[in-house]
Amino acid sequence: MNVTDTGDYSPFEISAALTVMVPIALAFFLVIGGVGNLVVIVAVIMSKNLRTVENIFTITFMGLSFLAVCYGFPVQLLIDIFVIRSQPGCVLLGSTLITISVQYTMILLFVTIERYVKICLPFRAHAIFTPRNVTLAVIGILIYGFLIGSGIGGIFWIDRGDVWMSERRCNLLFIIPSSRFIQLVMAHWLLPLPAMLIIYIRIFFVVRRHIRVIADLTPTTVASTISSSDPSNRRPAYVASHQAPNNPSMINPHRRFLKEARSAFVLFLVVITYVICWFPFIIFVSIGVLSDQTASAETFVIAHCFVYSSGIVTPYLYGFGNKEFRDKMISLLSSIREILRGAIP
Repeated sequence: MNVTDTGDYSPFEISAALTVMVPIALAFFLVIGGVGNLVVIVAVIMSKNLRTVENIFTITFMGLSFLAVCYGFPVQLLIDIFVIRSQPGCVLLGSTLITISVQYTMILLFVTIERYVKICLPFRAHAIFTPRNVTLAVIGILIYGFLIGSGIGGIFWIDRGDVWMSERRCNLLFIIPSSRFIQLVMAHWLLPLPAMLIIYIRIFFVVRRHIRVIADLTPTTVASTISSSDPSNRRPAYVASHQAPNNPSMINPHRRFLKEARSAFVLFLVVITYVICWFPFIIFVSIGVLSDQTASAETFVIAHCFVYSSGIVTPYLYGFGNKEFRDKMISLLSSIREILRGAIP
């Protein structure tokens, strides 16, 4: 059923606040977020040490983050200020936003699971996360997100022109005139969050237990002899605190474990950032602010700025939290700066 814009929408005028807010927010997201995500992606591609199996998830996650910041956010702004509100544009662009958001959340969940297996089930990790399995998992997530955003949801768009005509803005109800399917989409956004937090609580206890075991294997004291006649026999007191475990074969596994634990901690910060960025949106949805037809455009712009800001913070948090990523990112950013200096007379 084809439904066109009936012209019943109230005239909308952009306020002075939006006139300032929208261009600044758009420029900030495109420059800071776009460059950050792109630098992480290029770092993985260019650095041999970073082209690992687990970073297949990382590069996919950053690619979706780049799409969310450089495509999703500008489209969302156009929707929020009523530039996009007709049936064809709203359904098409809104569906792509749902697709990207579901894929983004599911990839973040799978990266969390990968960290859990690497730390809590280290002997099974290499058998589970093979290049083939990881690639198939990524492809499956992308296809699944596409089906949620456009394929399966299409059955709810047929013969519902009355809902399209009654809605005055492009929102979830406009795109998907089915409360149950809206709940399904919201579940894909929200349910992975407590699951990821529970996984990180489990990782925390495993790491703490491992550190305690290593501490028990480390000598607490080191005998030191001080000879006035032979100063070379003198051993500084701080040697004890830096002494290696009794079993030399545990040094490398211990270091690898701590490296995985640091990576998991950085990813935990990414998840916390994701939760914080989504929190205002969840509150607005819970109290019905975003379903109110009289809600101002400023309310929608602010809520969606928080949601999409996770795509800005994530690449810098993830990149600078890892030494290899950090070194490569600094090198790439320095190269970009030199290119810009040469381009500006």
